[in-house]
Amino acid sequence: MECGHGIYFVTWNLIDAIPAYVHEELRTQRAYEMERLRSLRGDYSIGEKRAIEAAIRRAYEEQLDKGAGQCLLKDPRCARLVADALEYFDDLKCRQYCWSVMPNHVHTVFTCVPPFTLDEVLHSWKSYTSKEIGKILGLRGTIWQAEYFDHSIRDSDELQRTIEYVAQNRRPPASATGRGLASIPTESRTSSEECGRLRPRALGRRAECFWGGNGRAEIGEIRQRHR
Repeated sequence: MECGHGIYFVTWNLIDAIPAYVHEELRTQRAYEMERLRSLRGDYSIGEKRAIEAAIRRAYEEQLDKGAGQCLLKDPRCARLVADALEYFDDLKCRQYCWSVMPNHVHTVFTCVPPFTLDEVLHSWKSYTSKEIGKILGLRGTIWQAEYFDHSIRDSDELQRTIEYVAQNRRPPASATGRGLASIPTESRTSSEECGRLRPRALGRRAECFWGGNGRAEIGEIRQRHR
């Protein structure tokens, strides 16, 4: 989904993180719900569309949090390489708000730098990291799923909630077990917060992030001021 050069919340994952049939089920479910609303009333509202998209994203996130696949990003070398790529293109092709590298997926919140588009920015990240991780692990071909999930941020409040979600997502959920996130070493989870690089930029305003005494961002204390 392209919306000019707005702010996007994007999640992209390793090729084996979600089975192909699950991707197809989610696409089918989304299409079914959209068509159901059209058949009932001839169309659907923006709010209804957002509700459907949110439900699909939750199902997608639940699948990722199961920790399926080889979880190549558990390897600190691979996680660090992805983090470095996200940093490298910051202010070059995009402007990052925050990001988090998980064992089998990546969360990013950013806006594109014109003339680059969402697809072009994602291609830069995925193409480079796929090649370099392949060199590290002796793999050939792409390591990333072609599809990705993106959501356009509507306002400053939603931006702050999304930043908080991405920052918190670097920690394993208490309920995760077995091959889930609870079994993954802390050093293999990489985020803009952990690196001291959480730099929120509010819609139409600059945002400042204040830091706790231990060097971690106090995520709830984001003060916004006009440019």
